[in-house]
Amino acid sequence: MPSRDNTRKLGVILMGYGSPERLSDVGEYLSGIYDGRPVPQYAIEENMAKYRMFGGSSPSTHILETLRNQLIDYSNGEYQVFLGYKHWIPSISDVLKSLDPGNFFELLAIPLFPFPSKNVEESYKTQFERLRLQYGIEGRSEFVNGFHTFREFTVLWKSLIFKTGLTSDPNTLFLFSAHGLPNSETESEYVDSFMDSVKTISTELKLKNYLGGFQSQGKYGKNWSQPNILSTLEDIGPEITTVVTVPIGFCYDHLEILYDLDLIVGGEIRRRGLKYLRTGLPNHTEEMKRLLAKIISTRGENK
Repeated sequence: MPSRDNTRKLGVILMGYGSPERLSDVGEYLSGIYDGRPVPQYAIEENMAKYRMFGGSSPSTHILETLRNQLIDYSNGEYQVFLGYKHWIPSISDVLKSLDPGNFFELLAIPLFPFPSKNVEESYKTQFERLRLQYGIEGRSEFVNGFHTFREFTVLWKSLIFKTGLTSDPNTLFLFSAHGLPNSETESEYVDSFMDSVKTISTELKLKNYLGGFQSQGKYGKNWSQPNILSTLEDIGPEITTVVTVPIGFCYDHLEILYDLDLIVGGEIRRRGLKYLRTGLPNHTEEMKRLLAKIISTRGENK
């Protein structure tokens, strides 16, 4: 690595979608998503109802703040860690605007989405690069679009699955999931990366029964990622009595886990007379911290 001024540090920006912390914040949150356009009444009512089901807030903000603080402690002063959201506070713009360009020799942006996609590229990288230059931060930068190829990612999910105690049970199906994306014809890398990870993890754990599908399909857009997770339930064999969902496309608990997966998918599984379980999420576990630390320490090697 080239020599540099030791008084300047690496700046790491963890990026997420964002979620309101109180029921009263839902309106402001949706206004940001609709980018100044009028928010449809159905969207307000639907989101308010979802948040009420889970105490009026998503657990994601607390989880990510804890993860950031753990990573700061782990860095031992070698880098600074920030947290910026696409649709909540602090925004990615807020974070970049607050930085003193003279304090950093490099910025590393890590959206917390494990599989590479054009959606992340267009939604996060384009904004990151535009704002970085707008605020005069002209040093080196790197953007991480997916990190499923890191060995730590596979080890992390193997551990979470193993903790179910059902990996050798011939009557258990492990149902892997990731967030569906529209215009899937342009997202073949995303689909392939997800399926590759499903196969790798399942093979290493010697799972007897497993499937993969995409969840959280929106109301709008065409050609969503396939197979839809609900359609995979048609492939469940008669020997299966328990379905364990494994949301490897997600890094932390939020409403698309609690509502879309546990309530909607889990409800359909239970309706079929099967037992529903789910693995834990990486959240702010020691394994997740190690994965991020490895991504940071090996930056630039996979360019």
